[in-house]
Amino acid sequence: MHRTRVGLLICCSLMILLQLISCTPAAQEKAQPKTREEIRMEAFERFINEDGSINASLEQGKIAYNAYCRACHGYDARKMIMGTKNEPRTLAKMAVEEPRLFFYVANFGVKEREMLPYIDEISLEDLVAITKYSQTLPQGPR
Repeated sequence: MHRTRVGLLICCSLMILLQLISCTPAAQEKAQPKTREEIRMEAFERFINEDGSINASLEQGKIAYNAYCRACHGYDARKMIMGTKNEPRTLAKMAVEEPRLFFYVANFGVKEREMLPYIDEISLEDLVAITKYSQTLPQGPR
């Protein structure tokens, strides 16, 4: 009988301890689901090689760029210039200098610049390939 009470006491103590642990801020943070942005950006990281290059098909990127991006950004991505007059910035320059930002903008858009989000319309693989292909386009303005 004494063993049963001790066992029951240990079991109850463990249950209370587990409940306390699960209520700590660290446990609650871990329980928070990842945002769509976090999931997509983590997926992009799987395509980045150790040397910083992107593991994707240039041909696939060219096809996808022409299908989804060319109408607004032009055949050479220099139709819309960002930055300032003294420091113009093309899409290609952004893709080379900040590929993660380029990929983020292609996925989630920029409302202030009327850039639409394409996460629901273009596949992950095509957006990665577009990022790689854009790195091969001219970086300076026309």
